[in-house]
Amino acid sequence: MAKKACSGGFAILNGQAARPSSEVRPGDLLELTLPDGRQARYEILALPGSGSLPRNRRGEYLRSLDGEG
Repeated sequence: MAKKACSGGFAILNGQAARPSSEVRPGDLLELTLPDGRQARYEILALPGSGSLPRNRRGEYLRSLDGEG
Protein backbone atom coordinates (compact mmCIF):
# COMPACT_ATOMS: atom_id res chain seq x y z
CA MET A 1 0.00 0.00 0.00
CA ALA A 2 2.79 2.45 0.90
CA LYS A 3 4.68 1.62 -2.29
CA LYS A 4 1.56 2.24 -4.35
CA ALA A 5 0.91 5.58 -2.59
CA CYS A 6 4.48 6.73 -3.19
CA SER A 7 4.64 5.55 -6.79
CA GLY A 8 1.29 7.17 -7.54
CA GLY A 9 2.32 10.54 -6.13
CA PHE A 10 -0.16 10.34 -3.26
CA ALA A 11 2.45 10.70 -0.49
CA ILE A 12 4.51 13.80 0.30
CA LEU A 13 7.28 13.60 2.90
CA ASN A 14 8.67 16.88 4.25
CA GLY A 15 7.37 18.78 1.21
CA GLN A 16 8.91 16.40 -1.35
CA ALA A 17 7.30 13.57 -3.29
CA ALA A 18 7.91 10.42 -1.26
CA ARG A 19 9.57 7.44 -2.93
CA PRO A 20 9.17 3.84 -1.79
CA SER A 21 12.79 4.02 -0.63
CA SER A 22 12.33 7.27 1.34
CA GLU A 23 13.63 7.00 4.89
CA VAL A 24 11.08 8.15 7.47
CA ARG A 25 12.24 9.52 10.83
CA PRO A 26 10.56 10.91 13.92
CA GLY A 27 9.74 14.58 13.34
CA ASP A 28 9.01 14.09 9.62
CA LEU A 29 5.81 15.50 8.14
CA LEU A 30 3.74 13.17 5.95
CA GLU A 31 0.94 14.38 3.67
CA LEU A 32 -1.35 11.82 2.05
CA THR A 33 -4.02 12.08 -0.60
CA LEU A 34 -6.64 9.50 0.37
CA PRO A 35 -8.59 7.46 -2.20
CA ASP A 36 -11.65 9.71 -1.75
CA GLY A 37 -9.51 12.80 -2.52
CA ARG A 38 -9.25 14.11 1.04
CA GLN A 39 -5.88 15.27 2.33
CA ALA A 40 -4.41 13.98 5.59
CA ARG A 41 -1.31 15.42 7.31
CA TYR A 42 0.67 13.69 10.03
CA GLU A 43 3.77 14.24 12.11
CA ILE A 44 5.80 11.09 12.67
CA LEU A 45 6.41 10.73 16.42
CA ALA A 46 8.16 7.36 16.51
CA LEU A 47 8.64 4.25 14.40
CA PRO A 48 7.38 0.79 15.38
CA GLY A 49 10.11 -1.78 15.94
CA SER A 50 8.82 -4.15 13.28
CA GLY A 51 5.64 -5.42 11.72
CA SER A 52 2.44 -3.52 11.22
CA LEU A 53 1.08 -0.75 13.39
CA PRO A 54 -1.99 -1.70 15.45
CA ARG A 55 -4.74 0.88 14.97
CA ASN A 56 -5.28 1.30 18.71
CA ARG A 57 -1.61 2.33 19.15
CA ARG A 58 -1.20 4.69 16.20
CA GLY A 59 -1.36 7.74 18.50
CA GLU A 60 2.02 6.64 19.86
CA TYR A 61 3.54 6.90 16.38
CA LEU A 62 1.53 9.54 14.48
CA ARG A 63 0.00 12.89 15.33
CA SER A 64 -2.69 14.19 13.03
CA LEU A 65 -2.15 17.80 12.01
CA ASP A 66 -5.74 18.04 10.80
CA GLY A 67 -7.43 17.60 14.16
CA GLU A 68 -8.55 14.05 13.41
CA GLY A 69 -7.31 10.80 14.87
